Amino acid sequence: MKNEKPDFNNDKNNHIKHIRQTTLVNDQGIRFAEIEFGGEERDMPLAARTGEGLDPDREQDRQTEAPQAPMGRSSLVVKPQQPLDLNLDDSFRYLTKEQQFALKARELAWHTEQEAPFVPFKTYWPTYEQMSPEQFRWYFYWREEVRSGRYPDTDLSYLFLYFYELIHGVGWSDPRQGYDLMLQAWNAYRERYAKLNMYLREWLYDFMIVHHLDMPIPETYDRLPRAISPELKEREYMQRFSLQPAELTWELLCGLLDYDAEKSRFYQESGRKDMQRYAPRVVALVDSYLAKKTGQRFIDRFQPRPRQVKRYLFRSAVYDHGLHGRTVVLTILSLSEYAPLRAYMTGLTRLTENKLRELRGFKGRLRGTEAIGPDVAQLVERYLTKEIELQLEAERRKSIPEVQIDTRKLQRLQRESDEVRDMLLVEGAGSEEALSEKSSLVHASSDQSPKAVSSGKRKPKSVDVVQAVMDFDAGLPSEDSSGMEPRIKGTTNATTVKAAKPTTVETAKATTGQTTGEPHAETAKVTLGTKAMPHIDRGPETEARKAEETLQPHGQAWQWDVEDDDWQQLAERLTPVHMEILHVLKAGPNSAALQSIAERAGSMPALLLDEINEAAMDTIGDLLIDGESIAEEYSDKMNALKRI
Repeated sequence: MKNEKPDFNNDKNNHIKHIRQTTLVNDQGIRFAEIEFGGEERDMPLAARTGEGLDPDREQDRQTEAPQAPMGRSSLVVKPQQPLDLNLDDSFRYLTKEQQFALKARELAWHTEQEAPFVPFKTYWPTYEQMSPEQFRWYFYWREEVRSGRYPDTDLSYLFLYFYELIHGVGWSDPRQGYDLMLQAWNAYRERYAKLNMYLREWLYDFMIVHHLDMPIPETYDRLPRAISPELKEREYMQRFSLQPAELTWELLCGLLDYDAEKSRFYQESGRKDMQRYAPRVVALVDSYLAKKTGQRFIDRFQPRPRQVKRYLFRSAVYDHGLHGRTVVLTILSLSEYAPLRAYMTGLTRLTENKLRELRGFKGRLRGTEAIGPDVAQLVERYLTKEIELQLEAERRKSIPEVQIDTRKLQRLQRESDEVRDMLLVEGAGSEEALSEKSSLVHASSDQSPKAVSSGKRKPKSVDVVQAVMDFDAGLPSEDSSGMEPRIKGTTNATTVKAAKPTTVETAKATTGQTTGEPHAETAKVTLGTKAMPHIDRGPETEARKAEETLQPHGQAWQWDVEDDDWQQLAERLTPVHMEILHVLKAGPNSAALQSIAERAGSMPALLLDEINEAAMDTIGDLLIDGESIAEEYSDKMNALKRI
């Protein structure tokens, strides 16, 4: 579009001839001025500017004499228009998908729907725009149920949409409330959707970081997940080492070793269970020992220098970075990568394996245990020796068949004995044939309980009175003429039998046993006359009672006045036998006295000393007995131990 301006060549005051001006206007309304010069202006001199050799007075006269442009005539210079009033933030603002979701989520923060049917919804990075009207109604009905503590079954995409809202602050007013809502929904659906674990543990951690929360760790790991971030991994190790005592699992311990312990020949052939069971316990034992002895635990003794790492917030979530930023800088302690800690854990694990090989009779030993001190090595050796001995003893006792009494058969025996008693007490009533017939009926009724009733022919009116006590009461002792105490577990009856002449009733094979068919038999004999009834052993229960009676040192009582709480706990854990050993060792080593005490207790001196040291480690945190002597630093504590 052109706008032609008139030519001013006839102006007598215009010293430049043949001037042509053209104004251009584009589609946006912007005007451009185009000026063309014609004639011989190429050789025309340009007027000098004020101050550059031109007389000011003459210049002023020239400006005064210059005629003004006639009214209504346009100027040669096009004045610029006013700038367009455009708000670029509003008119040309670009909103990302995450920002659009955040705005829509705040708009629908408290929107609810009536009960609606479930509609499947499966998509990556779900948003509101991807839902159909039916899915929209179901989601907001389901969300209100979840906020009320009810968790109907739903699709995974609905869950992710709900977690995106919580990340953006929708649905809660306090950060702790938002954290609890996220954790509760995770716990409610994690069994149905195991995929949630990979995301929620990281999102909860980011939620605590951005809101400066100090919340407890929502879960602990027996085995670290493969996709866990380094920050959460080091946080887990720090939490495990900070517990009292330290609680490392075998899988977590393997992550601290400089070799693959599971490729060891001992581990693969026979030591798998032993290594998984005892290696973490040895780490906890040594940690407690060092804390008591030196005042430093593993996390104090092997503390790496802090380092800063950059962490991306809410990865794999629809998250508006303008809310809390894209990344955050964290300061962590890399325990799992600290070389001195890894070297010590490696040496301690190899030491444990070597001792287990020795106790199990496995050939070969591992190198690389030089970093472990002799005191720690001795502590580990004593602990493993005692544990393996206790395990072997438990296995031996478990292999011994347990004798049990079939109370139903004993009750049947009791009824039969009552019938025999009634038969024998009959005086002059009935004939010998009637008595024999009744006796045969008794035998027929007890075909599954082997027994024998033998009696000679008796005269009906010539009765010799004798007694035999049948004691079926396990709790009440009874004595026959020989002073024996027959006891059968599970019965509660005692009878006196009168017979015409000495008659023997044998009740045999009160057979008991498990359903596995193991043959366990126990025979009880009841003699009518002058024969004695044999004593029936009650098995492990009787031995346990005898052992308990043996452990009591014949009425001795001890008094140990200690003020420290740890020593009071130690005194409460020790038995009278342990107290007697400590009292004997006050004067120095005495092997003969220790052997005598151990024999009375049904044990060995070494085991009793280990029991005392174990109780001491759990309470005062140190060994109380060194060899067969009281440790020198604790000898003064023994002065308060007295016999009363």
